[in-house]
Amino acid sequence: MDTLLQDLRYAARKLFHAPGFTFVAVTTLALAIGATTAIFSIINGVLLKPIPFRSPEQLVFVSSAKSDGLTNPLSTTDFLDYRDQSKSFVGMAATSTQTMNVTSAGSEPARVQAAQVGAPFFDLLGVTAQFGRTFVAGEDKPGAPRVVVLTDHVWRNQYGADQRIVGRSINLDGQIYTVAGVAPASLTFPADVDLYIPFVFEPWQLDPQNRGAHSHYAIARVKEGVTVASASNELATIAKRLAQQYPESNTGFGGKATPLQERIIGKSDKPLYAMFGAVVLVLLIACANVANLLLVRASGRESEMAVRTALGAGRRRIFRQLVTESALLSVAGAVAGAALAAWAVAAVVAFGPSGLPRLSEVVIDGKVLAFTGGLAVLTAMFFGIVPALHLARPDIAQMLRESVRGSSKGGTHRTRSALVIAEMTLAVVLLVGAGLLIRSFVRLINVDPGFNPERVVAFNLSAPSTKYQYERHIRALAATIEERMRQMPGTREVGVTLGRPMENSGLIRTTFEVDGWTPSTPQKRHVSQVHMTSPGYFKAMGIPLIRGRYYTDAENRAEAPHVVVVTQEFVRLHFPNEDPIGKRVKYGIIHDTAATGGQAQVQGEIVGIVGD
Repeated sequence: MDTLLQDLRYAARKLFHAPGFTFVAVTTLALAIGATTAIFSIINGVLLKPIPFRSPEQLVFVSSAKSDGLTNPLSTTDFLDYRDQSKSFVGMAATSTQTMNVTSAGSEPARVQAAQVGAPFFDLLGVTAQFGRTFVAGEDKPGAPRVVVLTDHVWRNQYGADQRIVGRSINLDGQIYTVAGVAPASLTFPADVDLYIPFVFEPWQLDPQNRGAHSHYAIARVKEGVTVASASNELATIAKRLAQQYPESNTGFGGKATPLQERIIGKSDKPLYAMFGAVVLVLLIACANVANLLLVRASGRESEMAVRTALGAGRRRIFRQLVTESALLSVAGAVAGAALAAWAVAAVVAFGPSGLPRLSEVVIDGKVLAFTGGLAVLTAMFFGIVPALHLARPDIAQMLRESVRGSSKGGTHRTRSALVIAEMTLAVVLLVGAGLLIRSFVRLINVDPGFNPERVVAFNLSAPSTKYQYERHIRALAATIEERMRQMPGTREVGVTLGRPMENSGLIRTTFEVDGWTPSTPQKRHVSQVHMTSPGYFKAMGIPLIRGRYYTDAENRAEAPHVVVVTQEFVRLHFPNEDPIGKRVKYGIIHDTAATGGQAQVQGEIVGIVGD
C-alpha cells in the first residue's frame, strides 16, 4: 500500500508539472468518455433496464396481425373472443387512447390525453396507486360509476401534489369523474398519457356487424410456465377459427402476442446502438491520441528512466509507475466525463426527442457509473501500456546514447505511425458514416411533402361526445370554426381535417368498390385510406390540383351528394389504364370490413385528382 501511495504521489507530481499535457489529455478523455457514458445511460434506461412492472417477462402486447405482416389494432369482438377462448393468459385488458377536455370552475378547458384501460389493467401490470386506489372489477361495465386515475406528472403539475385530490370530482368532456387514485411515477405506459379511465365498450363496438372495426389493443399476462411464443401461437389458432366463422371481416387477420418491453421500445434499438458504436470509435481515437501524446512525452523521459534503472529500479517497478500515471490520467478523464455525461443526460431528458420511449427513466445510476469505471480501466490499459513498455526497457546504455543524440529507436516511430494509421482509419469510418447520414438528411429535407408548409398554422380540437354526439353536430362546429377564423386579420384560407399530414391519426382504412368493377372477395379486397376534410383544406395546405376540381362548400353538407377527391398514388395503384374522373366509388366507413351486408356505406363520384 505504501508503494502504491508513493507511485500515486509521484504520478500526480509529474502530471502537475506538465499542465499543458495533462489538460489536453484529460480533456480529450473526458469528452470521449462523457459521450460514451451518456449514450450508454440512454441505452441502459431505454433498452436494457426491465420495464418497471411485476415479472415483466410475462407481460405481452396483444394485437391483430395482418397477412402482410403489419401490426393492426383489435376489434372489440375479436378481443372478447381472444380473452374468453385463450388458455395461456392470467388475464387480458383492452387499451386505447383518446383526447379529452378537462374543465374546472373558473378556468379555461384543457386538453388531456386519456388512456382507456380495462379494469384488470393495473393488476396485470402489478402496479399499485401512490394514493387512493386503481380500478376494481366491474368499473369498466356500462352504468358503473365514472372514476379516473391521475398520472404522477398531472397530479404534481396541475393539482400541486395535493393528496386530498382523491375523492374529488373532475369534469371530462362534460361528464363528472371521481378521482380514485394517483398512479406511481414509474407508470409510463401507454406513453404520453395524462390520466386513466375505465374502458367501457360502446354498443356499436359490441355489434357483431362491427367485427371489422379495429380500434384498440390489449395487454395480457401469460401464465407461469407458458412462453410468449406458445401464447402467440394460441392467438393465431383462435384467429384462424374466427376467419372461418366470419370470412368477410376476419380473412387475412391473425392474432399476435409481443413482449410488452419489445412493444414499448419499438424501433429505437438500432439507432441507439448505432450511436453507441460511433462514440466507441471516438473513444478509440481519443485513446490513440493520448497514447501518441504519451509516446512523445516518453522520448523526453528516457534519460530519467535510465537514471532510475541505474539506481536499481527494476523493469517491473518502472512499468508500474508509468501505468499508474496513465491510470491517474484515465481516472481524471472519467470523473470529468461522468460530470459531462450527467449534464448531457439531463439535457436529453429535458429537451430530447418526444418519440424516444422511456426517456424519463434515463438516469446516471450505479450501473452507468460502473460502466464509466470500466471505461477508465480499459482506456488506461489501451493508451498506457505501449508507452510504459517502451520506457521500461532494460538497456541502460542504449537509452543514454539515444538521450544524448536526442533521438529514439525506430521502434518508437513505428509505434507512433501505427497509432496514427489507426486514428486515421477510425476517423475515415466515422467520416464516411457522417457523410452518408448528411446525404440522407439532405435528401429527406428536399423531398416534396405534397403540400406547402410555409405560413401554415395547425392546432388540434377535441369535440366532447356528450355535446357533439352526431355527425351533423360536428359538421356545424367545423363550419362555425372555419367561418370565424376566416374573419381573423391575415387569414387567407382555413380548412378542417380529421388528422394532419404525416400523421396516422384521423385516417380511416376502408374497403371500397367501383362501379363497373368485378366485386371484390374477402380473399382479395380493394383497400385504401380515407382522409375526411373540408373544402378549404386543399388551398390552406397548398395541395396542388392535378386534374378535375376540388369539392365545394355546398358539397360538404350532409344532405348533399357525396363527391371524392383522390391522390395521384391512388390513381396509379387502382386506375393505371383508365381515367378515374366521373367514376363512382362506394366505400364503407367501418375499418377493414368488407363492403357487404347492412353495414354503413358511402357512395361518391370522383371529381378531382390532387398531388400526393
